[in-house]
Amino acid sequence: MTDKTDRPTTPQGRWDLAPEAEFKPDWRALTLEAGARIWGHGEVADTLARIVRGSVAVWVEGQEVGRAHEGELIGEAAAFCGGRRMGDVVALSEVELSVIEREALEVMGRTDPVAYDGLLKEALDAVGARVEATNQRLAEISAGLIPAPSPRRPSSLSKLWLQVKGDAPTGAPAPVEAALASLPVGKGAHAAALALIGVALKPRALSKGEALFVEGEEGRELFLLASGELQITKAAGEDKAHELAILGIGALVGAGGFLRGMSRGATAVARSPAWVWSLDQAGYAALGGRGRRLLDELLLVMLRDQLNNVDILLSRARSGNEDPALEVILKAMGELEGWRSADVKQTMKL
Repeated sequence: MTDKTDRPTTPQGRWDLAPEAEFKPDWRALTLEAGARIWGHGEVADTLARIVRGSVAVWVEGQEVGRAHEGELIGEAAAFCGGRRMGDVVALSEVELSVIEREALEVMGRTDPVAYDGLLKEALDAVGARVEATNQRLAEISAGLIPAPSPRRPSSLSKLWLQVKGDAPTGAPAPVEAALASLPVGKGAHAAALALIGVALKPRALSKGEALFVEGEEGRELFLLASGELQITKAAGEDKAHELAILGIGALVGAGGFLRGMSRGATAVARSPAWVWSLDQAGYAALGGRGRRLLDELLLVMLRDQLNNVDILLSRARSGNEDPALEVILKAMGELEGWRSADVKQTMKL
């Protein structure tokens, strides 16, 4: 599919006041017939919608990649963070939506921060749930291709990563401001909000060969790579591993596990002496006001980028009803393990 900037960016259908309009006047109701295109790939993302009735399908590169149903938000990441739609959304049945314009969202952020932050949290939860579902989908596709490690004891490789340590990083880490500068914030971000995030981050040194985390651990920390490189691997039986990705400076690692408390799906090991900035659950909970909002908006856009990369990889690799090859599955798994600054598709519009 190609971008078509001349497409209408507002869904075409029967518009009415939403049922909650008396209390939420910025929301409007839209009814569409089965088969109607709600949004198209390449359109400007200027609306957010909640499904009141019916179901929709999301298509990327000619393949259906997911569905959403009654009560769920759709278009949340693009609407909050700006940019263009990364797929087509089509009604599977007659569908009723409650729709709010991006401009109204921005006004809500200034005039009703409690409502805005609540809606942002709901959007982030929805994207986090999609990350979890995508991880499960990749695990199902790879069943039989990647031998599972023993559930009774850590693999030999896991035990080795916990023991191996080489050269340690010298000196102090680069200032946290330098690491934060790699994030897709854009010129509109407030320095004070970034400073609040910076205060919550804690430095951690990694020696060459040291594990940042090990596959199977509970994922409750978020990491921003300040120097060095991380190798991401997935165990293949007891003594072998597949390389999923190499992450460099500016990578944000472990967002899905951080938000959902999922077990780590891979192991991250320092390829060279490295520094990371980490955020634990206590630091995240202590963030308030604009700092917490900015971090949630950043997580939303970065997870959306990671998921879109996976959708494109799997859609392009499918041949009829056949699943993608192992090489593609491993690359897709690597995409979910970390966001890379070099892969940013667009800067947030705040």
